[in-house]
Amino acid sequence: APTGNSITISGNYTTSTSVSLTLASTGATWMSFKNDGGSYGNYEAYATSKSWTLANTQGTRTVYVIFKDAAGNPASAVNDTIVFDSVNPSAGTVNDGTGGDISVQNSTSVINANWTGFSDATSGIASYQWAIGTSSGGTQIMTWTSAGSSTSAQKTGLSLSNGTTYYVSVKATDNASNTGSAANSNGVAVDTVAPTGNSIS
Repeated sequence: APTGNSITISGNYTTSTSVSLTLASTGATWMSFKNDGGSYGNYEAYATSKSWTLANTQGTRTVYVIFKDAAGNPASAVNDTIVFDSVNPSAGTVNDGTGGDISVQNSTSVINANWTGFSDATSGIASYQWAIGTSSGGTQIMTWTSAGSSTSAQKTGLSLSNGTTYYVSVKATDNASNTGSAANSNGVAVDTVAPTGNSIS
């Protein structure tokens, strides 16, 4: 029977059921494939690469191959896995400030934000992007910028206007590179004017 048999699916994650297989075997003349939960197909001529369609179910998918020599002796099946994820992450909640949500601040140069509750069931969240606008969901102050895997971010060196409300938006990307819709903060107003008409009696 053939020896040194292997199958490798390109990549650790995929957003498509269409994948590329890399194959290796010593002494193989024929090969046959199946998905997890499926049946082996007809034998075909041995080759070192093949295009393949995964089972259309979210999660870890397995592809099996049996190599057979010219005399018809089959080797034991070998397999490889890949995570199939075509579903976008779910959005969470965005807070203005460094902790609990704030509605007003006196800084005209810094915007802080933090977020919770973003999730991705299949491949997990890899990273976040954030933006700052003068309208909910806007990017007028800062266009979409990577926050890495952190769940908080700070932008300094801004020129914010007294009396203006600024909004933060956040969106998550999972390990399969699906990007979800944005969640928006409810805004933080800049107030730099001290109280007037003050008295105590």
